[in-house]
Amino acid sequence: MPDVCKALSRPAEMIGGWMPSLLDGLRQEEDVILAVATVWPDVSSVEKKHLNGVTYYLIPQAKDKNDINFFGQGFDEVLRDFAPDLIHVHGTEEVYSLYTARANLPCPAVVSIQGLLSIYSSYVLGGMSLADYSEAGLAGYLAWMRFVVQQWQWRKRGELEVQAIESNRHFIGRTLWDKTCVYGYNPTAAYYHCEELLRPVFNDTFWDISRMARHTIFCTAAHSPLKGFHWLLKAIMILRDAFPDIQVRVAGAPWNDKNGFSYYGRYIYKLIKKNGLEKHIKPLPMLTADQVANELKRSHLFVIPSLIENSPNSLAEAMAVGTPSVTSLAGGVPSMITVGYDALGFPSTDAACLAESARQIFKDDSLAKYLSENARDTASQRNNPDKVIARQIEIYKQIIVNGDN
Repeated sequence: MPDVCKALSRPAEMIGGWMPSLLDGLRQEEDVILAVATVWPDVSSVEKKHLNGVTYYLIPQAKDKNDINFFGQGFDEVLRDFAPDLIHVHGTEEVYSLYTARANLPCPAVVSIQGLLSIYSSYVLGGMSLADYSEAGLAGYLAWMRFVVQQWQWRKRGELEVQAIESNRHFIGRTLWDKTCVYGYNPTAAYYHCEELLRPVFNDTFWDISRMARHTIFCTAAHSPLKGFHWLLKAIMILRDAFPDIQVRVAGAPWNDKNGFSYYGRYIYKLIKKNGLEKHIKPLPMLTADQVANELKRSHLFVIPSLIENSPNSLAEAMAVGTPSVTSLAGGVPSMITVGYDALGFPSTDAACLAESARQIFKDDSLAKYLSENARDTASQRNNPDKVIARQIEIYKQIIVNGDN
């Protein structure tokens, strides 16, 4: 969390922005007392800090990230000291949700569904074969081998995730997709719907067609194959003759103008060079919330080309700003949009359909303004801070009253 990073003279992380936003909202409530427990590699025993009305516990990092017994000792100490009425775990990707599945907890627990590794693992290769990767030469072949290994690793971690979903009782989600996934693993689960809070800047930034850069696309999904950036590249190859000035600006790109920084980054860098896309692709570093909002405000279009998502906050942020959006209809995304009303959609891996959706927005300002206005309306209702906090507390109280864990 930002307060801890500041206290430890570390830069604040630029991911998981919904958690600090929720924390800020909850700490304003008079009847809520908060503690946050997190692993930290630089401590050898549990450390406790009081910062801005919240108690933070730093728990030592195990050498084996899946060592539930090691983490369990730290969390046991936190529970003895803080004595909570409820434990809220964010995500099933790590072993923390397996800890709350234990039968002897002193209080009930609820687990928020973020992504699901047990399902995401099927998409690690990005919908491509070895032959597809090999188009980028040695960099592509090495990337393919790395992601085959990653797929195996995610499947093994996914087995622990499935155990956690089967053994926990209470879950918070946001989409029909994550709801059906939870019930698929645990038919007796108690599922609660609650949206997430956006960082405030996205509610205060407004897209204006008269001030945006035409034919500029903003994308935040380029760090792994399952995010599908290579499919966006294929769409750009389709569009560049009709729109010679088209440009994609990519936040957190794992490459720059001269090199790639990861297996996927080197693969994408080779593809860009091979297909002569250098002038059309602008890699950007990791951006702050303010910088992301500014990119959304100046872009003609926001694109999510992912093969799988649950409820991407990047899409919710783009809709809050009002940037016309084109997104793959993967996972839980159909629960977030109404196609043709507040966004355009396409089947994942369908580069031609993605290109056509972008073309429609580029050529039709009335469509762009229509999508923008409706997106802002959808986001203002879905991610309203007062409604989200009220619903979150309602869920907490309901679980505490029920008392089962």
